[in-house]
Amino acid sequence: DTGRNGGAGIGGSVATTNLTISVSGGTITARGGKSGAGIGGGHKSKDVSISVTGGNIIAVGGNYGAGIGAGDGDIGDSQNVTISISGGRIEADGGINAAGIGSGDYASCGAITISGGTVNVTADTGAKQIGNGRDGYGKASSVTITGGAVYPALAQVSPAPTNSASKAVFPVDFEIGEATNKVTSLTLSGALASYSYGTTDLYTDASGNLRVWLPATDGAGFVAKVVMESGEEYFFSFVSTYSVSGRGSALPGAHVRERGELH
Repeated sequence: DTGRNGGAGIGGSVATTNLTISVSGGTITARGGKSGAGIGGGHKSKDVSISVTGGNIIAVGGNYGAGIGAGDGDIGDSQNVTISISGGRIEADGGINAAGIGSGDYASCGAITISGGTVNVTADTGAKQIGNGRDGYGKASSVTITGGAVYPALAQVSPAPTNSASKAVFPVDFEIGEATNKVTSLTLSGALASYSYGTTDLYTDASGNLRVWLPATDGAGFVAKVVMESGEEYFFSFVSTYSVSGRGSALPGAHVRERGELH
């Protein structure tokens, strides 16, 4: 679907208010018209709720519109667009000055919550892949990540992402080696034994890596077991997930202590 001038590919037209958008399956390509989001608000839309629970989705913002989220607006506009992603395979591309998922150019959005799905995002220069639009003119109120394979780098997510307990989360890469393959389960033990992470529709990237977002463990180690649809099981043992660097993890000061496979 392609939006008309000022309209979203799927969602609002110019100045639409009180709109609920639900995507639960299918193969969808949505392109916003000028100033419209791929999926979400049109130009100066307000009070838009977006829920994605499944499907293979490509969402491309029109000029100044987010891939998924707010359309364009005037400086200081708050469109109150809330975004919830709990499943699906998603590619979102922001238009000029707009976030891939989140705010448009000048138009702020509300809370962004990701609890599952595989999320690949691109954004225009000056905008974040998830969250804020150009140079922070369009702002997201919050970004919460409690699940999913979410592939933007930490620097491309703003505001700083947290979990549901408002604790900062960081990207951790598991070097699986199976490109674009489905993950059937992820089990955490050690310092994160009681941590709940959403695993609906997780896929590795084209390099065979899986990126999840976890809280720092303040020097305590943890183990992750990843089971693939291929039947392979992979084990990763981490020490000191305190800060961001180190092969196998983007958490500062973390590194993979050992990696094993069961055949």
